[in-house]
Amino acid sequence: MTGKRKAPTTPPRRCRGHGFFFEAQCGAKEGELHRLGCEMERCPQCEGQSTSCDCPQPLEQRPRAPFMVFPHHCDRCGEEWPEFFNVPDDCWHYYVVRLGQGEKLLCVPCYQTIVNLIDGGAFASQHGPLVMQDDMRADAPLGSPGRVRWEELTARNKAIYEAQQNAQKDAPTSTPDQP
Repeated sequence: MTGKRKAPTTPPRRCRGHGFFFEAQCGAKEGELHRLGCEMERCPQCEGQSTSCDCPQPLEQRPRAPFMVFPHHCDRCGEEWPEFFNVPDDCWHYYVVRLGQGEKLLCVPCYQTIVNLIDGGAFASQHGPLVMQDDMRADAPLGSPGRVRWEELTARNKAIYEAQQNAQKDAPTSTPDQP
């Protein structure tokens, strides 16, 4: 797939006088159930993606929750729906986690302000650039920051997956005690 990925929720369609009205990719409006099999639906039991979670019940028999949008906000300035970006883990830990704020959502200007206030970007310049989430993809130009970060994360996720698979294979299986 080329071009921009579709955002998880579409922009507000109209104002209802007390807020915005959002629509899921499957066409469900806030308060309605997703169409069965919609990739955006979350499983209310495990909070995973409903179509691919490991819950034992068949998709048709699982409890379901209505579609509802809770806007993302930058936890520093309050900007609504900031664009997602990615920085190397070392940078996030150095600039955000060590301040006790690792679970925060930041907009690009706030992250850059924090970086400049702490060390003027010296650490970040040694560990990798900030890359916008939409630029991280397999079809990004070779050598571009988005392509490099995509390749790094793909390799890391593959290694994690393989380690998990090997751990499952190597785990001893218990057998019932025999009299």
